[in-house]
Amino acid sequence: WSWPLPQIGGLELKVGLNMLTLTGLNSVKDLRLLMPDPLNRSGSDPAALHTEAGLGRLGASLGLGLSLQHANASGKASRWMQLEVGGSFGELLASAAARLMINQTGLAALQLPQLLNTSCLGQQLLLAALSEMSVGGSVDGLRVSGSGKIASLTLATPLHLGVPASLAEWAVGSLNGVLNRALDKLRKSACPHASLPPPPPPPPMTADMVDWRTSEAFELFDFALNEVVGTDGPLGINTLVSEVTANGTWVHNLGLNWSWPLPQIGGLELKVGLNMLTLTGLNSVKDLRLLMPDPLNRSGSDPAALHTEAGLGRLGASLGLGLSLQHANASGKASRWMQLEVGGSFGELLASAAARLMINQTGLAALQLPQLLNTSCLGQQLLLAALSEMSVGGSVDGLRVSGSGKIASLTLATPLHLGVPASLAEWAVGSLNGVLNRALDKLRKSACPHASLPPPPPPPPMTADMVDWRTSEAFELFDFALNEVVGTDGPLGINTLVSEVTANGTWVHNLGLNWSWPLPQ
Repeated sequence: WSWPLPQIGGLELKVGLNMLTLTGLNSVKDLRLLMPDPLNRSGSDPAALHTEAGLGRLGASLGLGLSLQHANASGKASRWMQLEVGGSFGELLASAAARLMINQTGLAALQLPQLLNTSCLGQQLLLAALSEMSVGGSVDGLRVSGSGKIASLTLATPLHLGVPASLAEWAVGSLNGVLNRALDKLRKSACPHASLPPPPPPPPMTADMVDWRTSEAFELFDFALNEVVGTDGPLGINTLVSEVTANGTWVHNLGLNWSWPLPQIGGLELKVGLNMLTLTGLNSVKDLRLLMPDPLNRSGSDPAALHTEAGLGRLGASLGLGLSLQHANASGKASRWMQLEVGGSFGELLASAAARLMINQTGLAALQLPQLLNTSCLGQQLLLAALSEMSVGGSVDGLRVSGSGKIASLTLATPLHLGVPASLAEWAVGSLNGVLNRALDKLRKSACPHASLPPPPPPPPMTADMVDWRTSEAFELFDFALNEVVGTDGPLGINTLVSEVTANGTWVHNLGLNWSWPLPQ
């Protein structure tokens, strides 16, 4: 900065601030961010959150340049004086209290597109206001050096300083004004509501429809799905998962990276990377039931309903998170990379879904073989395929964050139960049904070719010239040889011959057939 001093011989005063040095920035202590009021404290506020931080010891120095310029015969001459002003400070404390009110009922009622919309989220933030703030600390000593000389002051008793109450009150009011204007802007913004089209009315349940509760063919399918596969069957999910993973543990490097320039902070660039993802307990699937019909004897059971549910006993997850701040220097970019590992343990993860599936078994039985191989013909017998409900939930047992040789862990005394909100599940069901309805409409509008076979020729009339198998003596001899000499257990019977050419009716043969399909995904 410069100030002309015409009153003093045309002199000009110049002041410059240059090198700022801060030490002890890593002595933060008593850091508490967004701490609620104790529940058992008299007069505690359910909406209050407190933040406080302390700094054990801070050193600061600032380069100060002073110059007096004056005119002489050859132009301007100046006298520049360089000083360094510094001090030592201890027990710097800052604290703030705020009230934050969020409508959790309204938040749970948002649809998925609304959860991604800042206006919709902001409208559930009913209040965000600072209630108080304070900043204070102590000065232990001062030091001024320049022109080869040093002046220092060490206080016998630290001098305690703080932001005056009136200034703190003004700062609180100003910040609240900014917050209120931002909230008002959010509340006045539109929050779009996705109105899903109503589902088409289901067709009436008639004798032509498959009743899943009594279908013998579906009982075989259900046996294969839930007993042969199921949780722990010969082809069970847990068995297969254990085979394709390291006994239920799966590790994968995500290799995802993002960066955001921060021109406001000295040209810094923030980089975030997600790398190693580890999942454990994938082979703890339990209570797996796929496409189970309603019990036949249950009051109000639905012949078209099918239910699916699955549980996971215990799941562990950890994710590698990299953070980097890059800044420019003389030789280019220098960066400081911090590697964290964020993990958690989860128990009793449960998912369930119910659907209605209506198939015209009479129409299906009437299809010709070429029609059975045609998806349009098959699809036209699928009269309804719609989800009726779904739910996903689980519990969090603990969290763990490690990095820089330190570990922060939280073990919950009572597991935190989480689930997909009913409104979000309803939106998902409606969206999926919209996709299914469009696919079924497309199938129904496709052509189903019908092969018209030529009628068989009429049989010739039965006359006395034709063999009558009922009275033919020659055929009676042939029938004796075919059904008595051979037959089931005759001298040349089928069972006798099969027992001779096999190990008493048991035949073993290695087919030696193999197929493979690459799964790059």
